[in-house]
Amino acid sequence: MTLTQMRCAHCGCKNVERSRTSTIKYGEQRIMYHCSSCGRTFSETRHTPIADLKTPIAVVVQVLSVLTEGVGINAASA
Repeated sequence: MTLTQMRCAHCGCKNVERSRTSTIKYGEQRIMYHCSSCGRTFSETRHTPIADLKTPIAVVVQVLSVLTEGVGINAASA
């Protein structure tokens, strides 16, 4: 289920379709999208706080989930 329609990270257009899957560091995969209006390709994390993060998204989700449960930052990152 998608809450919002994907927009191009470059031109903001809604004419975006899933292009391919790209494997990054640690074998994690990211979805790549292609904009038919401007012809550019971008990843699903482009222009997000985790765009250039080398840590796998699964680890980020795990740390954020224990932080919301009240675990301290030092304990969550260990």
